[in-house]
Amino acid sequence: VTAGITGNERSELFEILPPKFEGVLLDGRRFVIDTAVFLSTRLRSHRRYLEAQLDRQLTPDHQLLAGLLLDREGTGDLEALSNLNLRTRQPFEKLDPLPDALRSVSRRSFGLYAQDSWTATSRVTVTGGARLDWLSDAGTRLSPRLIVAAQLPRDLTLKVMYGSAFRAPTFAELYFNL
Repeated sequence: VTAGITGNERSELFEILPPKFEGVLLDGRRFVIDTAVFLSTRLRSHRRYLEAQLDRQLTPDHQLLAGLLLDREGTGDLEALSNLNLRTRQPFEKLDPLPDALRSVSRRSFGLYAQDSWTATSRVTVTGGARLDWLSDAGTRLSPRLIVAAQLPRDLTLKVMYGSAFRAPTFAELYFNL
């Protein structure tokens, strides 16, 4: 059993448009931005998790790995500053907060996984497994996998694999309007 608490802070400063940038507004009017446009962000997140894992030799030919993961993740103390309102294209005199660009969010998640490694012969191993993930803001996903590994002459190994994986979307991908 493992429990943990982590925190993360990421601060960045980007030049998102160069000086003398020209563009067209939604209503068709052209515009020119005299100075460079900057975006400064500070994104903070925290995570609390609990994981339990079981690794057992069931028989001489079968090795079982199974686990459960409970997780809570969230953001806080977020900041997005720019010298241009990116929606209205109105310049600011300095780096000012961008309205409605960031909001604090959180998610809960649950993961359940199992894998069996079967030694079919002294030269062939078959491993099958699956992971089920549920995220409060991204739904449920099943990720299966199957691997057949065969030892060949001259210290060579042949592996045939099938698998599918899921990466949870980041908070920035789901919620931040930058």
